[in-house]
Amino acid sequence: ERFEAAMSATIPDYETAFNLLLCQLVKGDAEKAQKVFVKMLTLPLEGYGSDTDRHTRKTAAAATAAADETEDEREGRKDDDLGAELARRRKVADDLVINAARLVAPIVGSSEDTLANGLHWAIETVKDAEYQHLACILENELAVHHLRNKNVDQATKILKAFERKDQDLMATGSTNLSFLCLLERDLDGAMHQASLAVTSNRYDAKALVNLGCSYYMQQDFGRARDCFHEALTVEAGCVQALYNLGLTNLELQDFDAAVQVFERVLQLVPNHPEALYWLSRIGPEKYAVIFQSLLY
Repeated sequence: ERFEAAMSATIPDYETAFNLLLCQLVKGDAEKAQKVFVKMLTLPLEGYGSDTDRHTRKTAAAATAAADETEDEREGRKDDDLGAELARRRKVADDLVINAARLVAPIVGSSEDTLANGLHWAIETVKDAEYQHLACILENELAVHHLRNKNVDQATKILKAFERKDQDLMATGSTNLSFLCLLERDLDGAMHQASLAVTSNRYDAKALVNLGCSYYMQQDFGRARDCFHEALTVEAGCVQALYNLGLTNLELQDFDAAVQVFERVLQLVPNHPEALYWLSRIGPEKYAVIFQSLLY
């Protein structure tokens, strides 16, 4: 009731809306939860008004104290500080909206695939509210949902649409499409999509792993190893890059390096079954004992 009262206030905010949505979900009132979500999308960032005023006063005071700055430098610094604060608040608002969409989606409708229909509803709702960047995040999650349900055609259709959008979205779509192509053993498609993803974003570890796997399946183990190494420079704890690097080292008959990599996998994922299997074959005897213990 207090959250409902706050939402009826002159300037409601995103946190209040999100908390009210949680309350409606706990009560099991799907219809009201959807209404709160729609209301949430109409809230302006000015809902953080009092904090903005305090931040502006603080920035102005700090600028006044910096007597050695020119007028242009002071104005530029205030603009930078205020811009950073507004960007932070926009991210908070975006995170709350996207999490609210994820919570509401599973309770929308009553069909066999409720989550897919709920995500469709959330996507169209945020698009209508001009949250296009959040709609794209939800579209990617819908594609992943279709993949998990082995609905490859629907997933591919969604991901291919990303090619007509901005560079970051194209990279995301290409990364997922390359994974799909790998599953279907379409090596040319996997190489093409993975290359697009890496070209769009050289710091995407998943894209680099997919490119490495494409080279691996084409038996170009040297280039595969380079891709996995680069993925690890981007994300040192990327288990997929480590495990595939271990397999690549096996193909290159660099068994000592393979053992070291598989041991790193175990440090991140204890009792990783595939890593233990290979260590039981090429590593110290203790790993054979551990692997056997997992079988019985």
